Amino acid sequence: MKKVTEETTKELITSDKIVVGEIIATEQHPDAEKLTVCMVNIGQEEPLQIVCGARNVAPSLKVPVALHGAKLPGGKKIKRGKLRGVVSNGMICAQDELGFERDIDGIWILNEAVEIGSPVPFKEIPQEEASE
Repeated sequence: MKKVTEETTKELITSDKIVVGEIIATEQHPDAEKLTVCMVNIGQEEPLQIVCGARNVAPSLKVPVALHGAKLPGGKKIKRGKLRGVVSNGMICAQDELGFERDIDGIWILNEAVEIGSPVPFKEIPQEEASE
């Protein structure tokens, strides 16, 4: 993973809609073999249910969570919805979905020392680059 330097830090943006979450439980989606239903603690009273397609989701991992209303780099907007009939209250993000180069297959696993609910820095990417 890229080392964050003072120069790269200047490019980073934060939002209260993209935060650190900890996966507290996972179960197989009842109607989709490749989806997992995750319960994620983002520091609120109740954990969020998020449906995820990545194979590397597991309890105890700290991950970036894009909440309902978040705008990801490149302009993608996150909304509460249903995936194959199961409610999903956001999205667990991979590195490239937050503007970084991907060096892991699946979701971005954060350092376990990061604080739950704290903003996850991301990079804005130009719209034309995002649509490729």
